[in-house]
Amino acid sequence: MGVVMTSGMKNLALCSVLLFGSQAVLADGEQRKPAVSEVDGGWFFAGGVIGIDGKTADEQGVGDSAALLDFGYSWLWNKQFLLTLGLSVPIINDKDSFSQDVQSNYGGDVRRASSSINAWGAIIEGAYQRSLNDKSWIGLGGGYRSLSADRSISNCSDCYSEDLSLHGGLYLRPHIGFLAGRVEIEFSALTFLSGDYDNGAYVSFTWR
Repeated sequence: MGVVMTSGMKNLALCSVLLFGSQAVLADGEQRKPAVSEVDGGWFFAGGVIGIDGKTADEQGVGDSAALLDFGYSWLWNKQFLLTLGLSVPIINDKDSFSQDVQSNYGGDVRRASSSINAWGAIIEGAYQRSLNDKSWIGLGGGYRSLSADRSISNCSDCYSEDLSLHGGLYLRPHIGFLAGRVEIEFSALTFLSGDYDNGAYVSFTWR
């Protein structure tokens, strides 16, 4: 027995075909849409200790370890790939300091002042990290830390000073991190492949 389709039924069928067809096209378009990279940036601050090669430390008259302060900015792509740029300020003990009489530019009594080590360096690093769960991860980074240092009397324009032969180098940084609110806390070890730095360790805090 045949079925006779009225004009209303034909219009309904046509609308249904168009609706399902458009949904299929949209779904296909969403599947083919290229993935968008997720980038999170944040400032970081770090503190720890770092070693200095014993032979070099003796030759330069400095301690064989130093406190380490780092700060800078990092970019995290897709919660996996990390790029870090920063500055490092190692606080190095001066074991071969000198003293000199100094006087203020505005006059006053002459006083005896001693030298100290002024040091700083730049940091560039790339890293890969893998999530353990929503709030923790492990990773491995590698990069370069420069180092420039001199022995001088602070805030003295014409006092004696001398440059130190201390050099930074390439390093590896295994680390583990945890998320506490919006703050990332990482515990890192430093293993140097070149330069005058020795092994070190520090903890860092990043606000993203």
